[in-house]
Amino acid sequence: MITSGNAEIIASHGGGAGGSVGPGAAGQIGIYGAGNIIAGSSSIPSAITATTQAPGTNTGQIATTAFVTAAIAIGITSPNAFFFSAGHEQPAICAVAFEPACTSANHVNAVLFYLASGVTINKISIYVGVGAAGASFNAGIYSQTGALLADSGAIACTTAQNGTVVVSTNTSIGVTVGPGWYYFAWACTSTVPTFLAQSQNMLAAFNTLRGGTPRSVLASTNLAAGALPLSLGTFSGLSAGDIVYNPTVLFSTD
Repeated sequence: MITSGNAEIIASHGGGAGGSVGPGAAGQIGIYGAGNIIAGSSSIPSAITATTQAPGTNTGQIATTAFVTAAIAIGITSPNAFFFSAGHEQPAICAVAFEPACTSANHVNAVLFYLASGVTINKISIYVGVGAAGASFNAGIYSQTGALLADSGAIACTTAQNGTVVVSTNTSIGVTVGPGWYYFAWACTSTVPTFLAQSQNMLAAFNTLRGGTPRSVLASTNLAAGALPLSLGTFSGLSAGDIVYNPTVLFSTD
C-alpha cells in the first residue's frame, strides 16, 4: 500500500508470514519482513545479514563484517609488508651512518612512533657495521603503555657479522600490529658495536626537539638473558649518557 508521501513494503518469504506494521513516516520507505523492520530513520537490526562481496569490491554496496575482516587480513598478511624502526617506509629522515646503538650496556632505549598500517612481524633485521666479541643486540616493539609485543631475541653482532645483515633468531615472532602508537625499543650487551643508524650531528639538540619523555625515553628495566623486559617499567628522560643514535631496524612479514 502506498499513501501520499509514504511507501510501504510488506514482505513474506519461504512461505512464512510477513510483517503487518504500518507505513513509515512521511518521505520514508519502510521495509517490513518477518521479525525485522527497517525505516528510513532507524538503525538496521543486528539480525539482518547480507551477501559478503568479493575482496576488492569498491562500490556502494553494504560491507559485511566478514568483508571488513577479510580486507584487513589482506592488508596485514601481505608478503611484502614492512616498516623501519622509525615507523616509516623509509629508514630515516636524516642521513644514515654506522653508529653505536647504546652508551650503556643492557640499557633499554625507546622511541614513540605511529604505525600507519598493519603488519605481521615475522622477521627483524639489522645491518651490523662493526661488531664486538660476544656481543648481541635486541630490538622490539612495545605498546604505548610499555608492554612488550615483539622481541627479536638476541641477534649476534660479533666481528663475524661485520658488514652484514643479521636476521632475528626468534623465528616464531608472528606478531600482528595494527595501526597505532607504539614504542620501538632496543638494547645491546656492549657499547662497542655499530649499526646502520639515523645519524644526527647535533644529537643532543635533536633529542631536545623531540621533547624527551614520552617520545624518547629510557626504560627502568634492562635487557637480561638475551631478552627484552616484558615491560618498559617507569619512563624517564634520557641523560646525556643515554642519548644515542637510533638504529635502523627492519620489521617485516617476509
